[in-house]
Amino acid sequence: MKVLHSFEELREVREPVYWAMGFFDGVHRGHESVILAARRFPDALCGVLTFAEHPAAVLRPDKAPPLILADAEQKARLIGRLKPDILLVLPFTPEFAALSAEEFLRRLSLACPIAGISVGENWQFGAGRTGNVDFLREQGKRMGFGVSFASMVPSGIGERPISSTLIREVLAEGDMEQVRFLLGHPYTIEGKVVHGRQIGRTWGFPTANIKVRNGALPPFGVYCIRTEAGGRMFDGVANLGRRPTMEEERPPLLLECHLFGDAGDLYGERLSVDLLHFLRGERKFEGFDALKAQIGRDCEAARAFFARMEA
Repeated sequence: MKVLHSFEELREVREPVYWAMGFFDGVHRGHESVILAARRFPDALCGVLTFAEHPAAVLRPDKAPPLILADAEQKARLIGRLKPDILLVLPFTPEFAALSAEEFLRRLSLACPIAGISVGENWQFGAGRTGNVDFLREQGKRMGFGVSFASMVPSGIGERPISSTLIREVLAEGDMEQVRFLLGHPYTIEGKVVHGRQIGRTWGFPTANIKVRNGALPPFGVYCIRTEAGGRMFDGVANLGRRPTMEEERPPLLLECHLFGDAGDLYGERLSVDLLHFLRGERKFEGFDALKAQIGRDCEAARAFFARMEA
């Protein structure tokens, strides 16, 4: 997958491209259907066009939603597993937002030939949100490209379709199994392992700590996790939160991961940690002895969870 960041870089591409367009926060099952629709045309490359910033963060910052994928590398990786040929990540600026839908298509078509465009049925673009499926069909006939749209995917939650908004709501409830179903993949936190106070190591529970970015998060607390390190898969248990028992003055938001098995020295490594099941909420303990005992119980509960998964 070739990753590009401007129309100028896109000029390197000479072949026609069938584009899947959207912001794709979460790269959930609905987004997957939009992207896969753009892969069905053997005579064109498959391209995914998305934006570095959520449009609302630029146009209505006070109403911008927290992102399910606050990490750009993670978003690119999830899109990459669907095997497009090109990922075009455009900066979303006030100047870009002012482009009409017609001008946006004109600039895209000047950069490389458009074979077609795939969008979700309710996607809108361009100044005043005048670009929609009907507009694309009109322009497709005029400019000679195909148009496909993906219908909303049922969520199984009432009459609501799968959407990033719904996933944020379910995520806030800590129902990680439901979140996994809606996404089509586990909810994941990614980042580099940083040095901590290493208290857990002295208790026999060494942790790999990841600083967590602001975004859509599940409740603070303890989770059953799975991650890959050194080419091997590890189950484990992790605390997401600010460690209230430590009574730090400005506690960082961390995911503290204790892996079952020897993963070696992970400092500086980038981990992708799947949060599979919520065990309990974060709370302040009376002292370190009580916290240490609870961590032992959390490990037992997590091992039992994974045993049930494998049964």
